[in-house]
Amino acid sequence: MSSITESTNSIRSTDARRPQILLVDDDPSIIAGLQRNFHAYNIDLHVAFHGFQGVSEALAWEPDLVITDLQMPFASGEELIQCLSHIPKTSCVPIIVITGRSGVTLSKRMKSLGVTAVLEKPIQFDALLSHIAEYVHVEKREYPPTDSNANKRGHGS
Repeated sequence: MSSITESTNSIRSTDARRPQILLVDDDPSIIAGLQRNFHAYNIDLHVAFHGFQGVSEALAWEPDLVITDLQMPFASGEELIQCLSHIPKTSCVPIIVITGRSGVTLSKRMKSLGVTAVLEKPIQFDALLSHIAEYVHVEKREYPPTDSNANKRGHGS
């Protein structure tokens, strides 16, 4: 069985609702690419374009996981991480950093802030999905949809 659909003890979202993932990045091409890739999965993806908006979205949506860039306007990813770690409602939310920067010092600093993974851009979606699956249940959407209303779509009444 794929590691994407296996359950693990570290999975936060155990109820029937779709996992809520917050993506915080100021690069429209990164956002568009990840939205395209996530479309194939039963995930609700919320987007914010900078750290301040990320904090606001996290408080509004209570995500199961946050993916953030580090270098952004108005508030960096590091500032976002620090804010989320000090808010009781979001302090336990796993955070994955995606960044164009690299290095052992950066990884150590992010780990000290509670970040669960640091991935370098360009992002390998399978690697990102593997890290996400450690914390939330990820499954592919069924195509075509199997609900009874979907069977009626496209057919005249």
